[in-house]
Amino acid sequence: MLTSDKGFTFPWRIRFFSDREAVFAAATLFIMLLSIYSNSFQGEWHFDDFHNIVENRCVHVQSLDDLSKSFYGLNCAAADRRISRPLAYASFALNYHLGGTDVWGYHVVNFVVHLSAAFFLFLLIRATLTLPVMKERYGCVAYPIALLSAFLWATSPLHVNAVAIIVQRMASLAGLAYVASLYFYARARTNDSKRCRSAFFILSGVCALAAFGTKENTAVLPFTILLYDLFFIQGISAASARRTLNWAILPVAVFIGLGLFYADFSAERAVYESGVRPFSPVERLLTQGLKQADAPLANYLLAAHAAQLQGAVERRDQWLELAQSISKVHSSPRCVNSTPNMSNGTDSRGAASRSATNSNRACASMKR
Repeated sequence: MLTSDKGFTFPWRIRFFSDREAVFAAATLFIMLLSIYSNSFQGEWHFDDFHNIVENRCVHVQSLDDLSKSFYGLNCAAADRRISRPLAYASFALNYHLGGTDVWGYHVVNFVVHLSAAFFLFLLIRATLTLPVMKERYGCVAYPIALLSAFLWATSPLHVNAVAIIVQRMASLAGLAYVASLYFYARARTNDSKRCRSAFFILSGVCALAAFGTKENTAVLPFTILLYDLFFIQGISAASARRTLNWAILPVAVFIGLGLFYADFSAERAVYESGVRPFSPVERLLTQGLKQADAPLANYLLAAHAAQLQGAVERRDQWLELAQSISKVHSSPRCVNSTPNMSNGTDSRGAASRSATNSNRACASMKR
């Protein structure tokens, strides 16, 4: 029976798995996440799925010999092609090789990635709370805190996009490699065996390379490791701060190196110029956070100006229409406006129409 006095672990020992806490955490997370996401396994393609996978010839590999062309992302046929998120696109290519455009296999991989990320988060939190700096205060409750934290993180609605939208595997896979690298580093720094330390350092490095090869924002991982070491392994002191500063050149070098390696603004510009995204980067920047904006009217007017500069008269008129609807309801705090979001490749045309309709309906209800 699972009770608190037994530590919320399985009451029996499992051969080959001595860590009953980890086994129980993995089983619990699997059951809960499967009950949440099993109905998403037949979800259709959405938004950026199309130009990254369905219409991307670079990931349509017929044999494993062609897998290397997926390393170039969207530009494998270009003369000046550059490697772009190779691990993420390679995973899509393997999915295509095994099942074509059948969404089931892609969703299963997304689910496994999210489950693995949650499990490594559990391991990382538990390992952190049992470090010498933290053990005296949190060691006795490290397991329940880690289990609850991983459960709350894994089941949060914030992760629905990362799991249910196939192309968002880039984010979840990067997160998995990021957390795993940090966990293996913590194990390497605190293990007494020289052989085990070497093995954990190698695993940490492999996971770091996997993170770098999945998404660019993982370039901050070396900084995270450095600060993790300072705060949780060494402990804050003048001496430890000086030692950490001596190593600061390493994450800076990695960050700059990855920036130079990945910097290819021509590819990002081509996505907009080809019409894959029916808006400009400026319009996306101005409208992506409108629900939290203090002055949405100014954002709409600036977006209209950006569309005008591109000669997109229809989009300009849509933004002006939204600006007009905002100005009509601005005096009423109860009048709610639905704002279009330029993330995930959504169409500004339909979003603008819906937003204007909602605003007009809200005004009409206020007048009545």
